[in-house]
Amino acid sequence: MAPKHFAPVWQHYERHEPTGRSKHHRAICKFCAYELSGQPERMKTHLQRCTNCPQHIKHEFAAEDALSSSSTPHSNNFAISLKATEFERAEDEAPAKRIAAPIVQVTEPPAKRRRSIEVGSGAEGLAGLPVYENVRGYYSRHQTMNQKQISIGPTVSPHPLIRDAIARVPKAIRDRFYGCGVPLPPGIDGLRVLDLGCGSGRDCYVAARLVGPTGEVVGVDMTDEQLRVAREFVPEYAATLGYSPHLRFVKGYIEFLAQLPELYPGTIDLCISNNAVNLSPNKELVLRSVFEMLREGGEFQFSDIYADRRLPNHVRTHPVLMGECLGGALYTEDFKRLCQRVGFVDARQVSAPAPVRIEAPELRDLVGATQFYSITFRLFKFARPAAVLEPTREDYGQVAVYRGTIEGQRARTRLDSQWAFEAQRPVLVDGNTAVILGESWMRRHFE
Repeated sequence: MAPKHFAPVWQHYERHEPTGRSKHHRAICKFCAYELSGQPERMKTHLQRCTNCPQHIKHEFAAEDALSSSSTPHSNNFAISLKATEFERAEDEAPAKRIAAPIVQVTEPPAKRRRSIEVGSGAEGLAGLPVYENVRGYYSRHQTMNQKQISIGPTVSPHPLIRDAIARVPKAIRDRFYGCGVPLPPGIDGLRVLDLGCGSGRDCYVAARLVGPTGEVVGVDMTDEQLRVAREFVPEYAATLGYSPHLRFVKGYIEFLAQLPELYPGTIDLCISNNAVNLSPNKELVLRSVFEMLREGGEFQFSDIYADRRLPNHVRTHPVLMGECLGGALYTEDFKRLCQRVGFVDARQVSAPAPVRIEAPELRDLVGATQFYSITFRLFKFARPAAVLEPTREDYGQVAVYRGTIEGQRARTRLDSQWAFEAQRPVLVDGNTAVILGESWMRRHFE
């Protein structure tokens, strides 16, 4: 049982001690065993969504929310009508027991004016778009990476810890991997990780090992067949790890992450993606959705394919080029401007671009002289004025010291293609780099 000073909503949850960097207890729903952060408002929201939660409990919290809203300023903007009535409890309780509780009828206030980022009717509006139908069909037909018609040129070899983790992933998962990079930073133990367009889940499996038993990994994808494979091998991978990882896969669209009941805004430490953002017809919507999900100081690290120029319409709409992640490739400079517009200031490139080779002659003829590259970027969320990044990197004389705390990189670690840090050796950095190292999830590794 939770202590008496805990919110009443705790009576419907089991309480676990905080894990990782979280300051909140972990709550386990007694009705569906769903685990979430022990924050009362989120716990109430989950109960109202939970299909196993009895109706009388949902009514109690609805009435509580309505009464609390009526005591706040501007409550005259909407009307609340409370009608007392009797209703029966759930069938598992005695039929003779009845309880009086208010049923709440709420007339919602007019929505505040805000910049709309919706397309169609939300996620449902995207489901039938031709680009999604093409992508789903394309990846359903191509079961292994050997069927891809492009190849990525020489890239920086993954860290030995990453290579070892990849080798431990079940072979059926590795064979269905379609990524173009390794967007997995070291030193992420205990973090909450979200993978966009996870596919069969190879990067999720690797991340589950890197975050350890106290971290959590959630993969999001829109393709049922890929999700089926991703879920199938979790028990086998748990036996390999020696513990049950907090690893889940959910169906959804990466443009509308806030609509998924498994996710809450401002709760993700690290978001990753591998060759998936360019498949979206609205990349700005994806970036805004990620920005909303990340905590202050959270990171979006992702590998994707970019073009050295803007693509003509016949390339952008070609079904094979779309499935091969070339039709949706952004011009690199357009991508950087898009990041600025969303709020991801100062995009950091992890390593040198890797050229993409198109194997099929007919596809090479279609793209003409356009060159494609695989690039991994790091984007950090800083929304508070005290930790804002500047459009240009100014030198204010800051110094950063790497503590040597990242496993496998005790002597030296790298932030991006420009900055590397030796353990316990002071390095002069610009203002933006100082903010990233001192205010993001990486602050535990730097002074």
